[in-house]
Amino acid sequence: MIEKRKISGLLTGLILGGAVGSTLALLYAPKPGKFLRNDISWKSRELLDDWKKNADDICKDTKDKADNMLKGAKEILNAGKNKIADETEKAKIPPKDHSKFL
Repeated sequence: MIEKRKISGLLTGLILGGAVGSTLALLYAPKPGKFLRNDISWKSRELLDDWKKNADDICKDTKDKADNMLKGAKEILNAGKNKIADETEKAKIPPKDHSKFL
């Protein structure tokens, strides 16, 4: 799990670094303002689309993991219920015939 965080952090850093580098490159490029604004707008939309896709993937992964954990918890709960029912059945003592004491 920590490895995924490290990889995720690295990828986030690379994406952000790429975005900043691209923006700076565009700002210092010898282009007229109109073309520069178009380039920045295009790159911004591209990055936003990438981030949305990554966010969707993360949400799907999180939902899948939560569903798996819930399924596992339900299985453990059912196993515990069955174990209690079995042990309760074993612990039941048949009623004794008390008529001989009367």
